[in-house]
Amino acid sequence: MKKQLIEIAPRLRIIRSLLRISQRDFAQRLQISLSHYSKLESGIGGISDALLLAIAAEAQVDLEWLKTGAGNAPSLPAKTIKLPRSNPLSLEQVEQIITFTENEEIQYLAEKLAHMTEIPRSRALATLAREYLKMPPK
Repeated sequence: MKKQLIEIAPRLRIIRSLLRISQRDFAQRLQISLSHYSKLESGIGGISDALLLAIAAEAQVDLEWLKTGAGNAPSLPAKTIKLPRSNPLSLEQVEQIITFTENEEIQYLAEKLAHMTEIPRSRALATLAREYLKMPPK
């Protein structure tokens, strides 16, 4: 039985970004074509239970989470973020970043950037925020 991809597709992108591999590499691991995998991530068509099981096994993620979003979500690897000591962010800059990243248009742009460059959405959002901070005030 095929499942609709509308809700599964974002979790496929999350998995691949956590694995830090391209669509091509993940498709090869799953023994499917790049075109097929690309359609899965785009939410086009359906997906079989067998392929969902293969994806969960390959990525070592909870099958229930992959199917429904419930269950044990994979965790992001811990990263240490170092801000330069010579140029700390002011409270105003932090507030600007938060407001900027919560904007729906910016969220949309980050999603597109992440998809086009095959980077995690959070990195795309950080890139946009960094560029925003470089802009002169209005």
